[in-house]
Amino acid sequence: MWSLKRWSVPFLAALPIVAFSGQSGVAKFAGYYTAPATYCSELEGTALKPCDPPVDDWMQIKPIDDTHAQIDIYSLQTNGHECGVSGIAELKGDKLVYVEKDTTLPQYLGQGFTVVLSGQILKIQYLADPGLGIPPFCGARARLDRLVFPIEKKRPPRENLPET
Repeated sequence: MWSLKRWSVPFLAALPIVAFSGQSGVAKFAGYYTAPATYCSELEGTALKPCDPPVDDWMQIKPIDDTHAQIDIYSLQTNGHECGVSGIAELKGDKLVYVEKDTTLPQYLGQGFTVVLSGQILKIQYLADPGLGIPPFCGARARLDRLVFPIEKKRPPRENLPET
């Protein structure tokens, strides 16, 4: 008879907690994701040094219905500049699409990004290339489209997000 006790702890730790297979719509994106903040740096004298202690970037996607999800993203990047966004994304085809609609944020109104599954990672892509300007939802030296979240880091959505 098969028993869970036969498997070693390292083997079980390597299994993804929540899989993409068999899920459709917004549900396939649902989860809390983390990744090392590889662009995080601090100014030390005249040089940028990696953040110490290291920190994680994170993204949470919580379904609202079959075609909409609450999306929250936070990233700490170059010289402590941050990216952060929270709002409702809509499923369009195989992508989640976020477009800023809050009129109290006129600098971002109409701007947005997509979240797409590419192989085994979730990628963020701006709807329009910000070029050399300050990217939407970020400080001057930060960009959302640098972020990638491996699906093996997917966990169930959290009730309370980390403080930023």
